[in-house]
Amino acid sequence: MQFLVLIRGNEGSVLPPAQEVALVRESYEQLAAGKDKRITAVYPFVGERACALLCEASTADELQESLMSLPFNRLVRTECHVIGAARSMADGLRRVEQQLTNLSPASARN
Repeated sequence: MQFLVLIRGNEGSVLPPAQEVALVRESYEQLAAGKDKRITAVYPFVGERACALLCEASTADELQESLMSLPFNRLVRTECHVIGAARSMADGLRRVEQQLTNLSPASARN
């Protein structure tokens, strides 16, 4: 399963600035080195304390394990979304269209 993970820095700092910067730098170094093969892409947001990760994991627990291994884990909040393929979405919408076409006018109004 693929997950899109949006990461944003917390508003309030819990550490002195030098320690916080060091943890964030260590996290990006770890991501850039590709140490966790489950994280397949990293997209830092320019001018923001945020990034997006593309992760491959079998379960939510596996995803959580991957995210918790990042040094900045306690300094950020995450938003995780399971993502699919455009082809699957197009095929699903085609089936919905066919179902709508097969509805009788009376049942379409209900």
